[in-house]
Amino acid sequence: MNSIALEFPLPALNFLFSVPSNDPLQSDGPLLPVFEQVLREFRTRRIPKQLQLTLVLPADVYQPEMLAEVQSAWLRAIDNQIEVETARLGDLRFSRRRHLLKGVTILASALALGQLVANYETGFFRTLAESLIIGGWVAVWVPLERVFYTGWPIGREIDILNCLKDCDLQLKPSI
Repeated sequence: MNSIALEFPLPALNFLFSVPSNDPLQSDGPLLPVFEQVLREFRTRRIPKQLQLTLVLPADVYQPEMLAEVQSAWLRAIDNQIEVETARLGDLRFSRRRHLLKGVTILASALALGQLVANYETGFFRTLAESLIIGGWVAVWVPLERVFYTGWPIGREIDILNCLKDCDLQLKPSI
């Protein structure tokens, strides 16, 4: 079974989703919100089937009754991020179709023109015909690359967010 337990120290609860000060001279807390630290942690490793995430708060800040509020905020933040990533994926799909249509149009035009020019028997026209065919395939290369490869990182980000949504989130005081 693939399960992971992680602990993240928080100087205060407001470091969960934002950083009060990005200036390292003004604050001794993290310069990246804990939410972003958790996302960064899973961008480089396998997504676990089960995740237990423990946020360690200073003893003077910790209150057992704040768990429900933190879990609710956690789920809202993740749901919002999933909506953003899903919208990005939808925009990307539309863009990929548009670019693929342009590439295929250029390819079809280049192939037709290449066939037309290839009917002439001189070396120049044969070279021109071959160049048009090669140019048409080059024009469709980037759209095909976008279709096959650009959606994977966004899909992975959505998978990470779904894992974080299902995680067992706990709070505990520092000792």
